[in-house]
Amino acid sequence: MASPTPSAEDPSNRDSDRRELRAPRRFPFGLLLGFLGTPALIVLAMFVALRVHGYWTGRQHAPLLAPPPAPALDVGIRGAPRGAPESRHTGGPDLPIRADSPSLDDQAALLPVTPETPIWGAADALVTVVVFGDLDCPFTRFSIRTLARIKQEMPKDLRLVFRHRPVTPGGPRLAAFAARLHERHGAPVFWKFAWLLSRESEAVSSNFITSVAPRLGLAPMQALALFGASDEPLLAADWAWAVRFAVRRTPTLFVNGQRSDELLNHDELTELIHEARRAQLSLVAQGVKRQALYRHRVQNTLVGLGSQAPERSCVPLEGDPLRGALERASVTIVEFSDFECSYCAELQRTLARLLAAFPGQLRLAWKDFPLTAHGGARAAANLAHHGLVSGGQGTFWSIHDGLYQSHQPLDASGLTQLLDRLGLDAKSYVEASRLGTYDARIDDDLRLGERLGVDGVPTLFVNGRKVEGAQSFGVLEALVKEELRAMAHLNRAGFEAEHLSQALCSPQ
Repeated sequence: MASPTPSAEDPSNRDSDRRELRAPRRFPFGLLLGFLGTPALIVLAMFVALRVHGYWTGRQHAPLLAPPPAPALDVGIRGAPRGAPESRHTGGPDLPIRADSPSLDDQAALLPVTPETPIWGAADALVTVVVFGDLDCPFTRFSIRTLARIKQEMPKDLRLVFRHRPVTPGGPRLAAFAARLHERHGAPVFWKFAWLLSRESEAVSSNFITSVAPRLGLAPMQALALFGASDEPLLAADWAWAVRFAVRRTPTLFVNGQRSDELLNHDELTELIHEARRAQLSLVAQGVKRQALYRHRVQNTLVGLGSQAPERSCVPLEGDPLRGALERASVTIVEFSDFECSYCAELQRTLARLLAAFPGQLRLAWKDFPLTAHGGARAAANLAHHGLVSGGQGTFWSIHDGLYQSHQPLDASGLTQLLDRLGLDAKSYVEASRLGTYDARIDDDLRLGERLGVDGVPTLFVNGRKVEGAQSFGVLEALVKEELRAMAHLNRAGFEAEHLSQALCSPQ
């Protein structure tokens, strides 16, 4: 960053600005030419040119390096993945043993999955990742390793598809070899080769091909014959699709059509895949058939047409206050709220009507989000949490309802009157409130709300769908009915879960 230029108007800078302005010194080429003569300079120039040529030739033939935790290549092109390690597994994945076929909807998608592409996963998988890669590129190898291990973690929900986009000098020959493997021996052999190759850090030679041939079910000479031939027509379709979608770097991933040309580590890529999975489940909940999910989602993500999945967030509920149908509620409403908020108090009457209108189908969960402008909200939240810990769910909700129905200030006196009316030990409750005994839990809820985009109260998440403000009974009733229909669609599609939010947010 350049230093700020001192202002001439600033008296403290005037002395420092007074300096002699001298012309920059230049190298005396004329004097050197006169001293050495033209032939000597020509020899010197040739020497420098040869050294530069030798340097770049050596770089072109250098092996591909892969320092942990991920390969690193030209820094100006792509950096190593951030943060977390590439995988939580040390062993290899369960590679496919049979060929998987695409559906007619897959083949009709804007970015199609066809029998000519190596496929690993069933047509009804919720997430399809199409990889445009270069098998000679260390970044592509890194992504293959990462995806293979995520496939191990999500065997039914993830499908992998590979398309060749060679960009390195050795890429076309490897792509042609892999394409011939797939054409003549099927997708399982292709993916086994891709996995073995992904663990290599150097450029591929004929020695590597002969060494892995037995593991591919091939004789060494048979593998060498495939490695030496040229089958450019097999790569023509992949090249055409790469051009159509302007794929310029490898790997470039399309996760249900959502493009990512960044190099993602295991955790980042897993989260991206889980987001795509939740969107697909939302489409199933709208009645879209599993076999048509990929085509629907790709159409929407690539060109903005087709079915749009409602945005949902996964809101954890460990240890939170709950009421309503706790066992098998189809709809979960999570409320981020504040005990000193008048709109929140108004919403409580609406939520009570909803519970009565949908018995056995709806449950409510509470999250604290006390605003700093409400001086008594945090003390009241501590009071209610003390009730949850010392008396259970029933005590919490008695205090919750009492706080919203009380017309007293939320100070020590008002809280004591409420506790006496409820028959609770006012001294211990008020002490917990005064000391902020449960501030850490309250702060956890605040941080969670901020991550989910909560910036005011009340804010609801209805099966993960964000609803802001004290909405009317009619609005929330319509939304609950829509979510009940969604749960029915999911059940008919074979997704068994106690709650729709559980089906949407579970990784399996």
